[in-house]
Amino acid sequence: MKQHTLLASTFTIALGYFLLSCGDRNMILDKQDFDNGKWLLIDRNRITDSVRGITDNQILKKYSKRLIVKFDEDDKGTTCDGVIELYKNGKLVNSQEYLSDSRVSQPVDLEKLYYPCKLLFIETATVDIQNTTFDSLNKRNDTYPIINLNRPDDTHSVLYCKFGDPKNVR
Repeated sequence: MKQHTLLASTFTIALGYFLLSCGDRNMILDKQDFDNGKWLLIDRNRITDSVRGITDNQILKKYSKRLIVKFDEDDKGTTCDGVIELYKNGKLVNSQEYLSDSRVSQPVDLEKLYYPCKLLFIETATVDIQNTTFDSLNKRNDTYPIINLNRPDDTHSVLYCKFGDPKNVR
């Protein structure tokens, strides 16, 4: 009887460890109000050295529960293959690094809706020019300016996403 109890306890501990070590999920688009604001979803893949994005609020709303990134605490100990970031009005609202493409779960339909883009920046001499540049980029259909809070204030740079496909307009 003791051996059976020990075996059952060992199995329960092993099962609990397995279930807990499977990691968490980040539903990047979930619980966002895509009816308000200007949105950008980008996938930055370090392996393929590529960036792709979606700015169509209706697409983001439609797939809000279907883009899932899986991650473990152990993922923090290594260089990840990429990161998915969600911006609203130029500000980062959600992001998740992924260890490999197999950790990103999304419908094939959504995969086809990304457009290639580039992350670029413009150095400006003053904060006033920086703000004017940001506003100008924000008015264009083929760019999405990003408020880069990680840069020191004295750099006066504007980070932005530039889309190559004219169909991807906001």
